[in-house]
Amino acid sequence: MLVGLTGNFGTGKSTVLWLFGVLGAITVSADEIVHRILELDDIKEALVVVAGDILARDGSIDKGKMAGVVFSNSVVRAGVEGIIHPHVMSEIKALHERGGGAIVVAEIPLLFEGGFERDVDITITVTSTREAINQRLIQKGYSPQEAERRLAAQMSDSKKIRMSNYVIDNSSTLEALQKQVVIVFEELTV
Repeated sequence: MLVGLTGNFGTGKSTVLWLFGVLGAITVSADEIVHRILELDDIKEALVVVAGDILARDGSIDKGKMAGVVFSNSVVRAGVEGIIHPHVMSEIKALHERGGGAIVVAEIPLLFEGGFERDVDITITVTSTREAINQRLIQKGYSPQEAERRLAAQMSDSKKIRMSNYVIDNSSTLEALQKQVVIVFEELTV
């Protein structure tokens, strides 16, 4: 079973993914795949064509420059996503095939925005209060303006919730979050 785990910026998707892993699911993060494929020469070349001057002095992708362009220009964002997303989904599907029937939970931040809900069996959205999101983002070093730009590029929580098979609320304690993840995992393994 392939599970798509999503949620808006700062909701705590990575923590939920980790908890699924603790319970025995095979886990994968789309963001980790992206970091890996950004090192491929053909991907870098294609991204420069679409996004412009996004390379660091050493020839690697300057993630700060790329984020600045992507989150301020929807046309560039669509072009970048068109290059990156097919590679990410290809790796996720390959992992699922190698999983031999195990539950594979893939953290895909833009699951619904990219139409990838068609590629998974179950969808889970992680939500959180705005206050909890802001606290997490401040702890990670994001400015309020950068957080707002990133949140504006994503679908609203209410839309994601309507499209999801499960919703996990990460507004409280780790213990409360863990209980929710256990309930969902047990339902998936029935």
